[in-house]
Amino acid sequence: MATAVRRDAQVRRQDVRQYTCANCGETYEYGWSDEEALAEAVSTFGVIDDPAIVCDDCYQKFMDWYKGTQK
Repeated sequence: MATAVRRDAQVRRQDVRQYTCANCGETYEYGWSDEEALAEAVSTFGVIDDPAIVCDDCYQKFMDWYKGTQK
């Protein structure tokens, strides 16, 4: 029984999509679908020609900078 549970966990683990942050270079698991992320970006910035995938920390740092430029 324990072997079956371990094998199931390994199969689930392989199904997890990962990405590399375009800013810091670290690897993370996707938290949003591509469609959800693009919709969020378009609602925040409008049309995006060349979107990049970044982690939450890098996104927050960018947003802090971006909000400072909008004053």
